Amino acid sequence: MDAEIDLIPTASLPDRYGVKLPGVYARLKALSIETQKVGRASYITANDLKRLDKLDTHLQAGGNINEFTESDETSLTRLSVSSLKPVKTGEDASMTSMNLMNQLDLVQSIVDAIARGVKPQPDPLGHIRGIQEACDQGWILGTTEVAALLKMSRRSLSGHPHIERYGFRFTKCGNNGVEAAWRIEKLSH
Repeated sequence: MDAEIDLIPTASLPDRYGVKLPGVYARLKALSIETQKVGRASYITANDLKRLDKLDTHLQAGGNINEFTESDETSLTRLSVSSLKPVKTGEDASMTSMNLMNQLDLVQSIVDAIARGVKPQPDPLGHIRGIQEACDQGWILGTTEVAALLKMSRRSLSGHPHIERYGFRFTKCGNNGVEAAWRIEKLSH
């Protein structure tokens, strides 16, 4: 009876991991997990689910299936509470060990969350720096480049003979291939 309770339907795994069923089966294959058939449905064990969760954590941290090994652990999880020597003895020592264990779990959770969520933030002034550089260098840019720097569509930009934004004037000055060419000058205020 307990074995049936420990079985997890593979049909529930796509929602758990945010992938389609073929992606689930690729993960199962990579971990050499054999599904168990009961009628028309297939299942995995709770232990297999833990292994899949470890693989998912690895993938969420930017790894790939081919480089995953089940012994992959961060340096924090390699720390053991027994390797940390509490100063106190007796009941205080067990409380200190428990506290250290909780702290390690908390630190590991924080590190995992940071690793999953770290995305480089775009420079909010990067496009203006690009405009300044193009102006300083005297570059003649095409409509596509100017539209990207101004964060406008090419279509809305092409209807103007000149436009002023961010302290710069952009003036059409001929053609740059099939696009209009634009000269950039800094406005003096």
